[in-house]
Amino acid sequence: MTNLSYNMDTSEFQIEKEFHYLGKTYQTYALHQYYPKNRFPDAEVDGDIRSVRQLTWNFKDGYGSEFIATKIAQAIQAKRLVLSNSCLVVIPASTVYKSSRRFLNFCSMLSTKLGIANGYAAITTTDHEQTKGHAGGNKIATFTFNPSIYQGKTVYLFDDVCTSGTSFEQVAEKLRSTGASSVIGIFLAKTISSYNSMAFFDPGDVEQDFDDLVDFGQDEAPDEMEDEVQGPEDYEPNEEDYY
Repeated sequence: MTNLSYNMDTSEFQIEKEFHYLGKTYQTYALHQYYPKNRFPDAEVDGDIRSVRQLTWNFKDGYGSEFIATKIAQAIQAKRLVLSNSCLVVIPASTVYKSSRRFLNFCSMLSTKLGIANGYAAITTTDHEQTKGHAGGNKIATFTFNPSIYQGKTVYLFDDVCTSGTSFEQVAEKLRSTGASSVIGIFLAKTISSYNSMAFFDPGDVEQDFDDLVDFGQDEAPDEMEDEVQGPEDYEPNEEDYY
């Protein structure tokens, strides 16, 4: 099989996709394609794909915020997305500490670069077992929404990796129902589930839903997590480090 190749040094969104949830449509954008190591072994991918893996897990550990904020700001500006009366909101991680480590500085940097309101405090959470990365279930049970921050605004809703898309859908719907005028999804990366699904990442094709192609079961996601590394030391992290 020919090795998969990829350009890591991109400043444009590689994926554009519509989510359809409870009668509403949400446009989403992802900067990178994320190739899981347990589905795409190192021997079958190039160095850029491996670098995106490392970039992603480094970000989850609080590294690279300035670089990623710059790239995402450039991608948003290249798409000429409307930024007036907007704010940046993030989907919290599974603990207050992880959310702060991952998103606090990043949210400040990106909102400043875009000239929009910093909505880091729009959604808060209490410590809970991780739910992101698995399809189904209530992803927002531990979240508290603060509508005064985003009332009447366009929300740019950020998460680092979109896998099943369930977290995004539920958070986006809650934001809309509590006062956001619209919600646009922004992801650092979108998971590719198989070789067959790679054709789906065509920015001109907006009909097929993310969840049609990604179906991680409860037992699969932890295997992928244990394969990956996060942070500059290339150590093998524990599953609970990720969310």
